[in-house]
Amino acid sequence: MHCHFLLITFLYLLYLRELTEGYVTYNIVKSNSTLYAVKKKKKKSSKYIDITVSSDNEIGTKGEIKKVKLSHAFNYIIPQKLGYRSTINELVDKEKNENTLRYIDEITKSFIWDYKKKLNDLIVPFEFEKNQNILVTQDNLLDYVITLP
Repeated sequence: MHCHFLLITFLYLLYLRELTEGYVTYNIVKSNSTLYAVKKKKKKSSKYIDITVSSDNEIGTKGEIKKVKLSHAFNYIIPQKLGYRSTINELVDKEKNENTLRYIDEITKSFIWDYKKKLNDLIVPFEFEKNQNILVTQDNLLDYVITLP
């Protein structure tokens, strides 16, 4: 009975082989490489640290606060004694200086902008005689503009 089952299966496979247009090979070729699903890793974000430069060198001038990569700081700058970790007081002073300078720049820009608006359609009259050489300096113009009503 067992032989009949194998014989019927074999004949059925031969019959199916005749029906198909293609053919089936029994030589299974193993592929050279196997594809795996790989989860794409996110790039690591670089961590930075504030370093105070201890002496004039390629990093900066003495007392300057620089933002450098964490690994560079602990592997090179701090062991070589080129700098040290900035203290909270140094960082606060740096922030105050930057904000003060930014505030002064904004005031200067607004002051210059106001004078530019004032000078936009200004005509400065000059009176001089024929064949007379004159010299107008920047101070003369500023005095004239400041005394305008």
